[in-house]
Amino acid sequence: MNNPELEARNAALRGQVDTMLANLEQQTAQLRQAQAEAMAEVGRARSQDGLVEVTVNAGGLIPAPPPIVQPAPRPSGDDEPPESFMDRRGGRW
Repeated sequence: MNNPELEARNAALRGQVDTMLANLEQQTAQLRQAQAEAMAEVGRARSQDGLVEVTVNAGGLIPAPPPIVQPAPRPSGDDEPPESFMDRRGGRW
């Protein structure tokens, strides 16, 4: 083969490789986008009575729930323990 023939084949192969690399870069970008979208997905389910709801992330994990805020205890004004401290006979602590 002469030099012009080799150069023509070389140019054709370079063109094919360039096209393949461009396609790979485009597909890689599309894959990254699809992965990001999939990781952003969540699933939700609620009990029939609506009292319980659960959310799971794309990994199937339940994210940490928000903190439960309990009402501040009301001052009772006396030093008696709450009713839950009564014994079974109804006597006081």
